Amino acid sequence: MSLNSNILSAITAAGQLFAGYGTVTLGPVLFSGMSLPRSIAIGGEQLMSVQKLPGGARIIDVMAQDDDDIGWSGCLDGQFATEIARTLDKIRRSGQAVTLAWDVFSYQVVVCRFSCQIRHAPMPYRISCTVIADNTLVTGTTATSMALQLAADLSNANPLAALGAVSQGIIGPSVANAGVAAAATNATTVGSSAYVNAVGAVNIAAGALQQASATVDASLAPLGASLFSLTQAASTGLDTHGFSTSINDALVACGDAANLSAAQGYLIRAQQNLGRASA
Repeated sequence: MSLNSNILSAITAAGQLFAGYGTVTLGPVLFSGMSLPRSIAIGGEQLMSVQKLPGGARIIDVMAQDDDDIGWSGCLDGQFATEIARTLDKIRRSGQAVTLAWDVFSYQVVVCRFSCQIRHAPMPYRISCTVIADNTLVTGTTATSMALQLAADLSNANPLAALGAVSQGIIGPSVANAGVAAAATNATTVGSSAYVNAVGAVNIAAGALQQASATVDASLAPLGASLFSLTQAASTGLDTHGFSTSINDALVACGDAANLSAAQGYLIRAQQNLGRASA
């Protein structure tokens, strides 16, 4: 790989890291590279009926959640940019429910708005989706459904944690151990010894991930300054061969940080689900 290719890879990896995830999928469409949004906002409101009484007292009747639309923007690039734009517009026109997924988030949505400026790539686009359901919420309170969710989260976290120089031989085993503990009989039954073991193992794995993430974050600050100097040198035509070590370090650090961030998301949800377990 040429030095210029390494520069592009480092900058792209850094952009994906700051976006917080590596890819976004909407139905059959995969967003990556320039098409990735810088951020995706989630949230909404809680619909309530509020009765204000004399003296300042209130009676609040909670009605239902009201999720905000999920929207983002980016640029479609590459030889298939126009076909991707057409596919997204077909999804909007169909009104059919599709899965929107990124990082540890997954929603069933309908595309309510899509626009794209058709021109020579890159082509700016904007898209908004109305939420039907949050696919990550555990439906029901049975130990079986919760155990399945735990198994899926820890199975997804394990290979992510095992990637990268920082996590080799340290985090991988702890996440794998958490998966074994969570798969034990009665692991989601509060008060059982299996539940205590599962909570302890998941907390240990989450702590290891947090410590490794802090180490990577600390290494990214000087690398960011090096990349800034690199882009300045490249833009002015100066020799950039002296930056090869910084480029490789940045690529490794960005990859580690992205993998650790995704793994942390799965571990956090595992902790939350264990916290919702019942006797």
